[in-house]
Amino acid sequence: MQLPDTGEWQQVTLAEEASIAAVINRYADENTVDLVVMPTKGRHGFLDALRGSTTEQVMRELQCPLLAVPCSTT
Repeated sequence: MQLPDTGEWQQVTLAEEASIAAVINRYADENTVDLVVMPTKGRHGFLDALRGSTTEQVMRELQCPLLAVPCSTT
């Protein structure tokens, strides 16, 4: 989904072979990021129960506000 081009928002798509949480946090640390918006489905499986969902992992390290938008499972 693309954001409307208002000149005020910048959408960034990253593709790297690393943990999603690590990539998001590294990008936010290296650039001036005012807000991170990401979808969340909550915890899934045993590992998420131990380490937290991807959103929780990002939130632990992030130095700017995070908007987690619940996404539908249907």
